[in-house]
This record gives sequence, C-alpha cells and structure tokens, in this order.
Amino acid sequence: WIEDLKNNYGLANIDNILKKEASSRTDIEENLIISIKHFSEALKYRENSEKIIRLFTGLETLLLEINEQKKYNLAERLSSINYSDESKKEDVYNSVVNLYGKRSKLVHNGVSDYKEKEFLLLLNESYLCIVNVAKRIGKYQNFSDWKNLFETAKSSGKFEYL
Repeated sequence: WIEDLKNNYGLANIDNILKKEASSRTDIEENLIISIKHFSEALKYRENSEKIIRLFTGLETLLLEINEQKKYNLAERLSSINYSDESKKEDVYNSVVNLYGKRSKLVHNGVSDYKEKEFLLLLNESYLCIVNVAKRIGKYQNFSDWKNLFETAKSSGKFEYL
C-alpha cells in the first residue's frame, strides 16, 4: 500500500525532487516545493485569514507567472487541474474567484469575512492541486509545458486530465 500511496499521490515524484540539488530542479519542480511550503505554513496559523493568504500564495507560485492576471487565471487553472467534470469545474472556478476577491479585500483593505467552510474548501482544492501537479510533473517538467497545456485547454475547452 505504500507504493500505491507514492504513485497515486505523486509522493514518489516529490521525494525525487527533494533529493535533487535546488540548482538542478526545473522551474515547476521548484515552484511545487515552494507551494508545499506555503501549504504547510497555512496550517500553522490560527486565523483563517492568514491561512487563506498562505494557500493563495502557494497556488499563485504553482500556477501563475509573475505578471499574469491572478484571480481568473488561478481559478481556471486550479479547477482544470483538479476536475474533469464540467459542472464541478465551474463550481470550483466560481468559488475560487469569490474567495480570491475576499483575499484581495483582506490584503488591500484589511477586511476579512472568510467562513470556516470557505477555508476548508480552499485547503482541499490546494491539496488536490499539489497532488495533481506532483502526479503529472514527470510529463510536464517545465512551467512552459504547463502554460502550453493551459492555453491549449482554453482554446479547445478540454484539459488533459489524468
């Protein structure tokens, strides 16, 4: 069952990445490790507002380039990576857009109106995203590969889902 756990959750890939020198990791491998760090940091905080900022920072690191529009690209990519079902994808997309808007109000205006349920949703989606990227990282080894995958999915309406 340990081998099953390693293979089905991308843990073997993460283990292999961690064994590499940081200088020999690809950009997406390094971003995955940073995203995992932000995810684990989110779990240390008591306030949901701090947790959500960390989770979104990890997702931004994993799914976006520096100068990209964040809210909609993040929501689209997260939902596409995590789900093949169009209805579920749309639900998650809408939830992430809403939560990112709340995150922006928190960061820029100091206003937090997150509910526990929203934090748990973002925690779950972040975890799924990390796992799904870890599972696919051998096939898409650079961020440019992911970017092409996202652009192809956008134009065709279909994301290559494992």
